Amino acid sequence: MLLLANRNVWSENFSQLCFEQDWSLLRVNTAIEALSQIHEFQPHLLVVNEYGDDLSLEEIADALRIPRLVQPLALLATTYATELDSEEAIQLGIDELLDKNEPCSELLKMLNTHYRLTELKTKVLQREQEILDTIPNALYVVDVQCKVYRANRAFAGLYGIANFEQLRRQIGKPLDAALAACAAISGASLSSTLLSCLHEATVGFELSELVNDRERFLTGKITPLAQEEDRYLIDLRDTTLEKQSLLREARRERLAKIGNLSIGVAHEIQNPNTFSRVNAENLKQIFAALRPLLLKSSGHEPELKIGTMPLTTVLAKIDAALHGIETASARIGAVLNTLKTYGKSENDASGAIDPKTAIDEAILLTEHLLRNKIDLCLDLPDSLPAVRATTMELSQVFVNLIENARHALAESRSDAPEDSYARIRICVEAETHKELVIAFADNGPGIDEAIQEKIFRPYFTTRGLAEGTGLGLSLSSEIMHRFGGDLSVRSRKGRGATFLVTLQKSNRADLGHGLCT
Repeated sequence: MLLLANRNVWSENFSQLCFEQDWSLLRVNTAIEALSQIHEFQPHLLVVNEYGDDLSLEEIADALRIPRLVQPLALLATTYATELDSEEAIQLGIDELLDKNEPCSELLKMLNTHYRLTELKTKVLQREQEILDTIPNALYVVDVQCKVYRANRAFAGLYGIANFEQLRRQIGKPLDAALAACAAISGASLSSTLLSCLHEATVGFELSELVNDRERFLTGKITPLAQEEDRYLIDLRDTTLEKQSLLREARRERLAKIGNLSIGVAHEIQNPNTFSRVNAENLKQIFAALRPLLLKSSGHEPELKIGTMPLTTVLAKIDAALHGIETASARIGAVLNTLKTYGKSENDASGAIDPKTAIDEAILLTEHLLRNKIDLCLDLPDSLPAVRATTMELSQVFVNLIENARHALAESRSDAPEDSYARIRICVEAETHKELVIAFADNGPGIDEAIQEKIFRPYFTTRGLAEGTGLGLSLSSEIMHRFGGDLSVRSRKGRGATFLVTLQKSNRADLGHGLCT
């Protein structure tokens, strides 16, 4: 029991009464001291008899309103402390007004009654908390202003709050403030969404929230509490894995469609390309047979012309044209072989691959976008260690990074100096006995720090609706995490951007380390 009173005859008699009942009693002189002892001393009853000038009785009752929701406490006041009548005292939040002239026997009955009621409330509250804690979903109770009045351990776990008691001390505070105090999380998205739903009487919601630097997808259900007016039970579920599964399935379907299309396109182009290559070889052989005859008929006269061109120039141009056809045909064949790999299913089974093969494929698929516009600098050693991945998907990651860099550079060149040039550099950032880090760096406009944490989120894009889906970096990041690696960015506004592809080596051999400067 906590007694707020000066030392006088009444307080001495009250202390003796508590001693006879074997009750633990702490007497304090000021209201501030009494309030500070609530959490530490955890009394069942607070009896206010006399107090200093620091707080009024109304202020004491108001200050205890929220703590009493967490820790049941009977607030009693004597007629020494106030001139309020019983009805006014109850409206203020005082459970009982004690007559200063009440006989000890009657006073003891009232104290015992409130003590048992407080114990009962405590047990009910504990039982409610135990039931809430057994439910795997994150549950919490809020009012129409989104102030938290109850929460279970699953809710604390969802937001990475290790100390559940710390969360309980935030009862009565706005949801975003409570989360910020316990886990340094803004909770702004959850709070604003919930306030909107309560205002519009919506029964459910979905949102994404950044929790501990990870994107989490949450689904909530709102149920009004019949026994507590203007209070709502929120059932919050973490659907991140489900969303990721759907995203992965959508990606598989997308890749399957691309694969089928790639195989079809490759098949349709392969036949005419083969025809061109074969006929180019036939023309080469025919021209090789005709060359001696043309030279003989000309009498080896260097000034002989065919039309307006000297014979030697005509022969050189024919050689160059045939060589160009052969080179173009071989190039088309290489692109077709790469397209065909996009149509093959590797069942997400990563193995030991050469990352340079994936880099070469990515360059082959994107160099037509860079030609005469962007300088692609390939600054890699002659050989790279084998890594754990699939060539097709790693190539897909590299293609996405090159295309993103090209897009950023295209946007930034309009006001660039004439003597400057756009550049993409691919190099080894670092190498340890476990990992290989490959960097894709550009000298573009850079990425604003405010959005760097968002660029790997699904559907986030800085491009127009017709130019980007916002899935490229998200899918690339998901692929790298599946390989046991990572995809991250290092950038400053106006200083270009560097994307770091971290790959797990396929063995534990210590192959040294390198740096990209």
